[in-house]
Amino acid sequence: EAIAVATGFNNSAIAAGTYFQQGTPTAATPTFSPAPGFYSLPQSVTLSDTTPGAVIYYTTDGTTPTASSPVYSTPISVSATTTIQAIAVSTCYGNSGIAAGTYSFVQSQTIAFSTIPTQTYPAGPLTLNATASSGLPVSYAILSGPATVSGNLLTITGAGSVTVQASQAGNTQYSPASPVSQTFTVSQASTTLALTSSSNPSSPGQLVTFAATITPQFGGQASGTVTFKDGSAILSIVSVSGNVASLTTSALAIGTHSISSIYGGDANFTGSTSSPLAQVVAKAATTTALVSSLNPSGSGKVVTFTATVTSPAGTPTGTVKFLNGATVQAIATLKSGTAKYPTTKLPPGSNSITAAYTGDSNNGSSTSAVLTQFVLAVTTTTLTSSPNPSVYDQTVTFTVTLTSSIGAPPDGETVTFEQGTNVLGTGVLSGGTATFSTSALPVGTKAIKAIYGGDAIFISSTSAALSQVIGKEASTTTLTSSPNPSTFGQSVTFTAVVAPRFGGTPTGTVVFKDGGKTLGSVSLSGGSASYTISNLARGAHSITATYNGSTSFIGSSGPLTQTVN
Repeated sequence: EAIAVATGFNNSAIAAGTYFQQGTPTAATPTFSPAPGFYSLPQSVTLSDTTPGAVIYYTTDGTTPTASSPVYSTPISVSATTTIQAIAVSTCYGNSGIAAGTYSFVQSQTIAFSTIPTQTYPAGPLTLNATASSGLPVSYAILSGPATVSGNLLTITGAGSVTVQASQAGNTQYSPASPVSQTFTVSQASTTLALTSSSNPSSPGQLVTFAATITPQFGGQASGTVTFKDGSAILSIVSVSGNVASLTTSALAIGTHSISSIYGGDANFTGSTSSPLAQVVAKAATTTALVSSLNPSGSGKVVTFTATVTSPAGTPTGTVKFLNGATVQAIATLKSGTAKYPTTKLPPGSNSITAAYTGDSNNGSSTSAVLTQFVLAVTTTTLTSSPNPSVYDQTVTFTVTLTSSIGAPPDGETVTFEQGTNVLGTGVLSGGTATFSTSALPVGTKAIKAIYGGDAIFISSTSAALSQVIGKEASTTTLTSSPNPSTFGQSVTFTAVVAPRFGGTPTGTVVFKDGGKTLGSVSLSGGSASYTISNLARGAHSITATYNGSTSFIGSSGPLTQTVN
């Protein structure tokens, strides 16, 4: 360090310079005690340095300390906001870095935080109302328990004990406030439990679902389990999902069951018990259906009635009564849900058939709808004819007689007479008989049938084929001549007329003879044939006309004596 002195001049300022040998270490930076910060009372600040022989220079006026600054020797008393800066200077050491610290003197503040009353889960967000005496904003933090905080809104996340802390960090005017904590209890919410049945009453073996619905006091989602009981017997323990626990069973026996459900609660909700539910398990309602194998049926013919019994409780067992009106006809055992009754003994007419199922241990009784079974009377058709055999063109009368177990069909109904596929005609019934007459049957043996068409009570029937034998019809041939007597060379006409026995017009040819000599053969026309001749010799001639017959007529001949003068 150096100054300059000259006459007439003031001494110069001190010039100072420090020269360091290369590699000289730097002195340690001074430290303050107590540490800089906020204080409400005056402080005595002690400066220290660890460098041997170090001298501490400091300032409190905001200027940068140098070797010209005050030398620290005794603690510095501060009672107002002051910034102390200091350096350490030591021989053989470079000057230290500047140590700086501000001592602030602020007002104290306190926090008022009201007690938080007991809450019940799940309470809505709580608005925290702690205040600082400084008026500065208060911060909150959850120290423990099932809750979260954002700003001054506290959200409860479960039941239990919650501790929340209020704090204020202070500023240049106020020191930090001492934190204040409040602990409060979040109680479990109560619940109610309602029990329902999917099907009540139900039948044995039927699936029934019991649903236990939990309703929390203030809402929310419960967890845990529900125990289902039948009286004192535990049916099952079921986990809760969506505030519901369900149990499905088909194992309930016939009777009335006192079903209850018990919710065991969880961390947030208390348990609860439902009111008992009276589940009635009764015999299953059955349905009996009845069908007939043939309707209408014939008297004396087999008809089978089949009863089918169905039930939601499985395949029914037991017996079925078959009734005609109020009269039991038969009792049959169910096999795989069906029972059969074959019979040939139903009377002709309308029969009211029902099937009555008597039930079993699991299934109730049921009766089918009335099945109207029509039983038609079997008829017998007997055919006769008169005369038989007959001849061509002769009238033949066919007589049919109809009988049945309940008498003859009513008068006025018709019977059809057929030869093969050809309808000959019809007859009308009267007193059980009908007739039909015809003379149009051709020669031969013909199979004739009588067919009764039936009605609502009587079954149709066809007679056995009747063989009607029709022979050829007899004929008579009458021979005349003109003129007779005649004269030699005169034309004479012989006329043969062939007459049938019963009717019709014969066909065929007539042969004219003079003794054994054939004069000519002429075809019949309208039942007659004529032959004219003019060369007969004088004398008596034995003339004959012979009809040769046909498919329908028997041949015949007629004589005549022709005198030629």
